[in-house]
Amino acid sequence: MAPDTGVTGGLPELTFEGLRDAMGGGANYLRVRTVLQPADGQGGKVYPPTYAGPESSGRRSEEARYHIEQRRQGGEEVLAAVLDSVASQANRAEEALLVAYADERIKVPLVVADFSDGGGSGDYDGVLGGWLTSLEASHRVADAVFRECKLDGVSFRESPVGRRVFSSTERDAADMYRYCPTVLVFGGASASKLDPLKIESAVVYQHRGHVDDATESPWTTDETEAVRDSRGTPLKYGTGKMSGLGLGNVTPSVASAPTGDEYTGIGGVTFDRAEQSTVIALNSIRKLRFPRHREATVEARTVVAALALASVVLRDAQGYALRSRCLLVPDGPPTVELVDAYGGVRGFAPVTPDAAVGVLERAAYAAAEAGLAWETEPVLLTPTKNLREAVRARKAYTADQDSVG
Repeated sequence: MAPDTGVTGGLPELTFEGLRDAMGGGANYLRVRTVLQPADGQGGKVYPPTYAGPESSGRRSEEARYHIEQRRQGGEEVLAAVLDSVASQANRAEEALLVAYADERIKVPLVVADFSDGGGSGDYDGVLGGWLTSLEASHRVADAVFRECKLDGVSFRESPVGRRVFSSTERDAADMYRYCPTVLVFGGASASKLDPLKIESAVVYQHRGHVDDATESPWTTDETEAVRDSRGTPLKYGTGKMSGLGLGNVTPSVASAPTGDEYTGIGGVTFDRAEQSTVIALNSIRKLRFPRHREATVEARTVVAALALASVVLRDAQGYALRSRCLLVPDGPPTVELVDAYGGVRGFAPVTPDAAVGVLERAAYAAAEAGLAWETEPVLLTPTKNLREAVRARKAYTADQDSVG
């Protein structure tokens, strides 16, 4: 591995040049590891996330449980409680990127469903006024929310930008890189999701307007616009649920506990050691191809790696307030290491948020200079009438509920 020039506390800094050399073949993995303890001190109790029971169970809500695993440590089998899931940590990393974007610390391409009213607010209350971004949508740019949006009057997926984005593959990732590079870091979907629009309880009906005009949406949440049967009953669209449209929540679950029901309690846990470990697979990023921009290949891959690193560093800088009664503090700075193809490890000084942002900026600039630049302006999508009305109805319902009592 090529040496870095900066040195901090006896360890070199991970610079743009060092990351580019690693991305060019000098390393296969970049790992960041932090040891944690409860905020109230060693031995304090914390509460892991609670999951519904197995999907095959008829009593999922009654079988709520922690995710407990058996692992080997020091040659012995120990029980380990998962304090936060991989998907949750990815969401926190995306949120950290979005907060940095809102604070104008970073500039990254975004796809946006624009629910704003032009005055800094709108039907959706997100980090950015009225905007639901690809960093918030559970399935990123592939989320059903964006499917229910238009770009310049055309369905997003059928628009020129949408066609380029959704035709992107590992073998030609240039358009995804250009318009939504975070998908190259986090992927396009997850097994479970929480709906940021909070419209999961809306009832979905067959849309009367679609019968006469196929360009109209086939569904609506407005009962007055529903197709009705001979008795005047509004007809549901499919299951009548938002989940049938790919909208709403998908509840996470875990399988049975390793040795039976004795580990399904929800009274909190204590532990000897908690560890947050993130591995950025440089060898996986190296599979990304840019055949129309061959001169920018290493630079673009370095940007993806730098974006992943920045998301991890910015996430960790936000702290570990995972949920109520699950507050963690680091034992010390994180370890940062590059791992080569044969298991050789090279350590670096902890990467600060400013340093991570700096590496990302230099990487993006180098890729642009090599001929592959990010789209500098967000892709602003217009939600369909049905989607906007579903969000408005949910917002009005929530406001009414909040005012009770």
